[in-house]
Amino acid sequence: MACSAGFYVSEDAGQTFRNIASGAPAGASFGDVMFYDEGQNSFAIFAAVIDPAGVNNATGVWQITPSGGGYQWAQVPFTLRNLNNAVFDSTSIARIKLSATPGVGVVTSFTMRDNPGLLNVFKLVKNLAGYSGVPKWFTSEQFYTQGGYVMGVCVGEDGRTYGGGIGLAQGDDTGSVLNLQAQFENIHVDEHAIAAYGGKIYAGTDGGLFRFTPQPGMLGGASAASWETLNSSSLENFLTESVACNSKDPFNVLAGHQDNGVAHLSGGEWGWLANSNESDFTFFDPNPANNGNIAYVYDASNLDFLKSYDAGATLSKHLTFPKNGVPNFLISFHPVDKDRFLVNFPLGANQFSVKETTDGWEDATKVTDLAPPIHNLGCPTALCYAGNFIYVGAAGMIFQFDGATWNNVFQNNSRITSIIADPNNPAAVYFAVDWDAAPFIPGRVFLKPDKANGLPWRQNNGGDLQELTGVGLNAPVSKLALISKGPGRSPNLYAATLFGIFKTGYLNGTATAWSRMGNGFPDTPIWDLQVNPENRMIYVATYGRGVWYTLDLTVSISRLNAHRINSDTLALEWEDDSILQVATTIPGNWADVVGATSPQTVSATGPQKFYRLRGR
Repeated sequence: MACSAGFYVSEDAGQTFRNIASGAPAGASFGDVMFYDEGQNSFAIFAAVIDPAGVNNATGVWQITPSGGGYQWAQVPFTLRNLNNAVFDSTSIARIKLSATPGVGVVTSFTMRDNPGLLNVFKLVKNLAGYSGVPKWFTSEQFYTQGGYVMGVCVGEDGRTYGGGIGLAQGDDTGSVLNLQAQFENIHVDEHAIAAYGGKIYAGTDGGLFRFTPQPGMLGGASAASWETLNSSSLENFLTESVACNSKDPFNVLAGHQDNGVAHLSGGEWGWLANSNESDFTFFDPNPANNGNIAYVYDASNLDFLKSYDAGATLSKHLTFPKNGVPNFLISFHPVDKDRFLVNFPLGANQFSVKETTDGWEDATKVTDLAPPIHNLGCPTALCYAGNFIYVGAAGMIFQFDGATWNNVFQNNSRITSIIADPNNPAAVYFAVDWDAAPFIPGRVFLKPDKANGLPWRQNNGGDLQELTGVGLNAPVSKLALISKGPGRSPNLYAATLFGIFKTGYLNGTATAWSRMGNGFPDTPIWDLQVNPENRMIYVATYGRGVWYTLDLTVSISRLNAHRINSDTLALEWEDDSILQVATTIPGNWADVVGATSPQTVSATGPQKFYRLRGR
């Protein structure tokens, strides 16, 4: 096991480990390790060594050999030539990636810290004197690796090599190189992991997992069909940064991604939207008067503010907006007024304000600059309407605006990650705080039960602030959401974290109990969380596993209430003359439940089902 702090070996099937880095250069760090089965009960172990002090040109690949109960380290000699066949020094190497294919050999890539990135791809060749590294690629094309962010490498079963950076390439023993990504442009340019198996090449990219069939005797693929996508409903690994749900159709969803633009779910199918590129923030306007037709997208790559008038099917209008970056683009919709929302607005030179529109940003000259006192505090991290107040979180502080005056009502050393309000209990405000850097300690959740009573926003000394972090919420909190249970009742609170979704329905100060939601939910950071209070559906954007959704049947909503009879059965009751409908997946449509008179007994086991009501 290689890491920056040492090089560890286990000789008891992983029960214990010991550091064997004493034979390596002093002060070195270890970036990779590879075990290669040479056949005939012989094997070789290689380590990627980075020597930041540049002692004796020790950066490179080292072979580790068991000897007398210990381990001997020996540096593998390399012919250091770059893609242009020019000599380079080992001090230029910032990252090293190793890969081995059984029965074929070992390859490695050396990359620089800065562009152009890839120095070369090398094969480890064994002769009587041992292993040596031989450069294999010679091309004028450059492959940027963004400091090691993209740098997979492997050797195919036919001996051809694969690697690159931004762009996946294939090389042969003559030194010729072909950029496979550019050949048909049907896979994502950022490649991270490559492996050979069964005569095919598997590539993990920011766009998912793909399989390539090489053509014999020639570089590249025979046609675009040489590439197959392996992404499926059970294997989604997109870097999703935002999610938005349509208030009228729970299976109409927008998802923004780090590298793949905006995906739109409608009719049971995902499709990529034109005019989106990278790092997209998505929003559906929930106001009933808009009937689910209005959506907004901010594309941080193109610095473009976009609007949809057809329920997210197209991003047809480019709104007037500054071409200054917004690292954390936010929209907070007014709970009642149509087309009214807040936006964190870039002023340039890393200065920001908050502006309000009342016409859906149709006329940018009519937006109002609310001018919160956030000069030199960076980009706001939370916006919220709550009753007659507006709230802005920035640099660990919360500012309250009553329409005339801004007041700093809360301040701490952490980041304000979320501020939300319960529309049925407008006096209360909920918010979460977190950190900006390591150490990654659990976040904290607070309730200000009456924002207008004049009491300080603190937990003691005359304040009425309540901490709700309680028991069970032991993860960093990135966002809060709630589903109201009605006037005078505490809502269900949901917290998005680095380790999943946590929920509580019983608020009791420091004794508030949180539980993690979702059996089988992957251990992956959650970047966005949205709830649809009309049908209890909860949507999350995960950074690495795409978009997920679930249903919280513990919440009662108007018209449709659920009561658990036992562990296997639910009773559904509705309050008006409606028909029960059911969906068992994401088909984009609903089916009437035959004979669905109230109450209706349904199974709570087996595949997840979603229930709603429609008018007769």
